[in-house]
Amino acid sequence: MNPNPSFGYESLTDSYNSKTNIFERRYSDDTIKIKIILTENEREKIVKAFSENQFQNFPHEIDCSKWGTNPKIYDELFIEDFSVKYIHNRDDGWFCSNGKRFNEINTIIQDVILNKSEIKKIESSDIAYE
Repeated sequence: MNPNPSFGYESLTDSYNSKTNIFERRYSDDTIKIKIILTENEREKIVKAFSENQFQNFPHEIDCSKWGTNPKIYDELFIEDFSVKYIHNRDDGWFCSNGKRFNEINTIIQDVILNKSEIKKIESSDIAYE
């Protein structure tokens, strides 16, 4: 793997791409874009999470949703040119092996990104699953 890979995530309201350093938060009537520069330690922590959870061995889609249970939640992670879409219902993914590993990576990325001072200053999105 590239020693300095690009990576990112996308959820219903937020996304981040390390190649562009752009964080986006979507609202019902607008999208805010903010440039977020990660420290070397933050980048290493995130890349290590991808590696430790063997992300590149995941299938391109992990469906841990329970049929008939709503809402279905769609999250996506990528590193370099490899992306994985994760479909789940609330916290049910913790009982799905690949879902649990996906969540471990996603939690680390979001902990790093959402704790940046620039992100803490903006309002939460008004978009939500019903």
